[in-house]
Amino acid sequence: INIHAGIENTEIIDCVAEVSRKAQSKMDKKFWVFFDEFNTNVNIGLISEIICDRILNGERLPDNILFIAACNPYKTSTKKEVFEQNVGLSKDHLLSSKNKRLLYKVFRLPSTIGELVWDFGPLKPQDEEAYIRAILGTEQYD
Repeated sequence: INIHAGIENTEIIDCVAEVSRKAQSKMDKKFWVFFDEFNTNVNIGLISEIICDRILNGERLPDNILFIAACNPYKTSTKKEVFEQNVGLSKDHLLSSKNKRLLYKVFRLPSTIGELVWDFGPLKPQDEEAYIRAILGTEQYD
C-alpha cells in the first residue's frame, strides 16, 4: 500500500479488509502487506494498530497476514533548498512555516511501532536483498 498524505483512512481500511477476506479463505497461504512510507500520513495510528495489534475495525486480523513497512527518516533541508523548492506559496510564508526545513513531512512514530524499527541506512541493492531474505527467513521468494 503506497501511503502518502492524500490517502484517507477508509482507503487503508478497505485495502486491509480485502486482504483479510482473501486470507480467511486461504488459511494455508501467507499474505504480505507492505505499507510504504507509512509515516507520511496522518493515519499513522491506524496503521500502527493494524501492524502491532493486528486489529482492523475492532476485529482481529488472520494470523496468515504478515506486515512489513517502510518509514521515511525525519530529514531537514537547508534554507536555500527550501527557498528554491517554492511551488506556489510565497517564499515568506514558506520560510516561516512550522515545518519549513523538512525535506518532506513525516509524522512521529507511535511508541508501539517505534520499537520495531530497523534503521538500514542507505543500502546497496545486494545488501537490501540480503536484509529482506534474512527478515523473511528460510522461505524462498522470487
